[in-house]
Amino acid sequence: MVLGVMYDAIPKVFNDQNENFKKLVEKGEHAQSTYNKYTTVYNHLATFIKECYHHDDMAFRKLTADFIREFDFYL
Repeated sequence: MVLGVMYDAIPKVFNDQNENFKKLVEKGEHAQSTYNKYTTVYNHLATFIKECYHHDDMAFRKLTADFIREFDFYL
């Protein structure tokens, strides 16, 4: 199923992971502060994709070293 993930949108997968993490926070298995950091990074990533790539999402297969460097610089 790894191939399927390559076509998934980065923000969608990130958001799904955050939602799963939130459930663990609610069970007391992880810290709320960590969840808050994850949601902050998600928000920055979504804004970065909109501002720099003019899209609401981006597939993992388009994730390149340049994308990572640009996002790092953006932050």
